[in-house]
Amino acid sequence: DEAPSSTMGPDLSFSQDWYAANPSGQLIWLGNASGGTQWPSTSPLVDETISRANTFFTANPDYTLGGFIYIQGEADANVEMPSETYASVIQGLFSRLRSEITVADETTPVIVGEIYQHFDPNFTTPGTIPGFVNAWGEAIRLVHRDIANLIPAAACSVSSASGGEPELADRGDEVHYNAASQRIMGSRMFSLIGAATANTAVIPGVVSALAVGTET
Repeated sequence: DEAPSSTMGPDLSFSQDWYAANPSGQLIWLGNASGGTQWPSTSPLVDETISRANTFFTANPDYTLGGFIYIQGEADANVEMPSETYASVIQGLFSRLRSEITVADETTPVIVGEIYQHFDPNFTTPGTIPGFVNAWGEAIRLVHRDIANLIPAAACSVSSASGGEPELADRGDEVHYNAASQRIMGSRMFSLIGAATANTAVIPGVVSALAVGTET
């Protein structure tokens, strides 16, 4: 039941929930992932994402873009990126994706997955230390949780206990979610599409606390 993080993501349970709600529909994922990377708007990874999306939709004009699913931030915590900087990065990223993918616009939903609550890139002993919080990981999570205040049509899928479900767990490395938690994350992401679509009241540039951090 446990799968490597490189082969297990939230897309499986998201797809299952989507097909349960749309039994006669067809869902296609245009995935683009690369481990340990940052995603500024100028990244070749973003160029590739835009190119692949436009190529697909040009060849398949009957399809529509349902939204963006985004789980990222560990690499930015590793370089001790402050919240304000990461907020600008994520705003620039989705501004470019929405403007350069031909079928996207400001109303295309964005669902962000919060990184692991006890993220620790420098762990020495597998297993979460009770109460441990890496301040740079917290700086990234703060932006994830504030995503609805940073860009329109966006929502965050949290890693804390929610809706009767447990807090998401890592796979022993204090960075990546285990397979069970990836499934929960995928279902949470699907359930947020409506909230993201309804989110039109945006306060530009709001990040409500941690700007810099030190490990505690």
